[in-house]
Amino acid sequence: MINKNGLTQTLEAYNFTNELKIDNFTRQAFYQGRMKLKPEIFKIMNKKFLEDFYKNENFKTFKKYKLLAIDGSLTDLPNNK
Repeated sequence: MINKNGLTQTLEAYNFTNELKIDNFTRQAFYQGRMKLKPEIFKIMNKKFLEDFYKNENFKTFKKYKLLAIDGSLTDLPNNK
């Protein structure tokens, strides 16, 4: 649900319940339970994630900043001189 990784909700729910070894799982129960989540929980989870991220001091810096980058681009190099 949160880390979809390009999966459908059905596959994500299936993987989640397999990991927890939940045998009596139905998609309907998952979706009904999901609807009961309060939006505030995502704010709390985000706050906790950021606190943990900035608490960790085991990292390198660039000019005293944490540098994060994601590059999904593709580059084709020419195959000649």
